Amino acid sequence: MVHNNCSSKNIGLSIVVLVFLSIALFINSKMKNNWKYATKTTLAFVRRQIQSNPINIKNYPSRSKQLLTNLNAIYNFNNKAKKNVLFSVKIAGFNLSFKSYISFQNLYNEIFIHNEYLFHSNKKNPFIIDCGSNIGMSSLFFKILYPEAKILAFEPSKANYELFEKNMINNNFKDITLIKKALLNKIKKIKLYNPGSILSSINKKNGNRFEIVETTLLSDYINQKVDFLKMDIEGAETLVFEDLENKGKLKFINEMIIEYHLKSGLSKILKALESNNFYYQISNNTKPPFEKNKFQPFLIHAYQKY
Repeated sequence: MVHNNCSSKNIGLSIVVLVFLSIALFINSKMKNNWKYATKTTLAFVRRQIQSNPINIKNYPSRSKQLLTNLNAIYNFNNKAKKNVLFSVKIAGFNLSFKSYISFQNLYNEIFIHNEYLFHSNKKNPFIIDCGSNIGMSSLFFKILYPEAKILAFEPSKANYELFEKNMINNNFKDITLIKKALLNKIKKIKLYNPGSILSSINKKNGNRFEIVETTLLSDYINQKVDFLKMDIEGAETLVFEDLENKGKLKFINEMIIEYHLKSGLSKILKALESNNFYYQISNNTKPPFEKNKFQPFLIHAYQKY
């Protein structure tokens, strides 16, 4: 009987997934490419949710309704986005404003589903540095983990910075210092390409759109113990890391997670970690067969030896 019940649940789950895949395909045939991509990624997200959080077959009707609501929401998001509408969603009791649903979903998956920045501290008020904070979702995650945390955040893009400020004010966040500058190994003015997106970078990528931003040195802000450093600065990480090592600031950092984006230069970061008493782990989802010149960001988790 237990075997039969499990089979029934699996069949029921398969039917639900097939129904909504059919809905997605039907809608996709009438929407533009961005809507097609959004629907596909949302269904993938839903499948992951179902797989990681098994549900009782009695709950399928309500879950089905929620799936349909998600699909309709994306349709509305993409249609309204042309009018530059600001959206809001509630996460763990906090209201978060954003402009791009696809960007929001990517950040949400990385931060809240995959827990890429999860760390454990014995302190109630750890000192956290958030490099490349975008609209503040990573800082929100840290505040959910440690409400009394003191956070220093860097975000150079004007649009992202303003949304981060709005999210701070709307949620009455305390002890967050937000700095509108890009991190580099020199103080100067540079071009920030793709400003306002999750791929804002000092390296020219897609298109020619850019804004001029000021840079600063992360080493100038580290003069005390840093419990956790998060770095997602789209290609500037090697230069910033070299400056930290040259200024003797790595010893102040207890734990860090770096998103690495470059095709070369990794050895410089790993050598600096090894020379400054760090263990490290590397995570990447690239699988064989390998392709030349393929972009493959991965995460470096480093922590002090004790």
